[in-house]
Amino acid sequence: MAASAGRELAVAYQLGTSDAADAFVIAFLAPSFVINAPIGAFVEALAPTFVRVREREGAAAGARLVANGLVATAALVLARILALALLAEPIVGLLGSGFSAEKNALTLRLFYFLLPVVALQGVCLFWGRLINCVQRFALVAMVPLATPLLTIALLLVFEERLGVYAL
Repeated sequence: MAASAGRELAVAYQLGTSDAADAFVIAFLAPSFVINAPIGAFVEALAPTFVRVREREGAAAGARLVANGLVATAALVLARILALALLAEPIVGLLGSGFSAEKNALTLRLFYFLLPVVALQGVCLFWGRLINCVQRFALVAMVPLATPLLTIALLLVFEERLGVYAL
């Protein structure tokens, strides 16, 4: 919780209420929702089945189920990323309807830039939930701490050179 608050303070300190901050939020939130909502639901539905298969049929059967689930997740992520890439201009145009042309262009560039990041985030969501199912809690519990700390470090070190792309 403190690390997340620190991240928000670092973002506010470095970017404030700039056009770049607005563009980043719009560019990140739409793809994040489109990717993470269905993957979150899928992995929550898969998790009890994984535990049951692993207990009844063994670790190998559980691993096969996870492999199939990962293929399905990757296909879902890829299809959604491609759809987002194809629809990027109308999405950004709609969500940034009050933006200037320059701010809209930045939002579009960030949107494309963030698509692979959001795809990786979706796959990490899949793995994180399943890692919890095999009672490996420490690794998954450390991610919510590591992510804000890494974000703070990247912002403080690279924001001057990379601007909003450091975020």
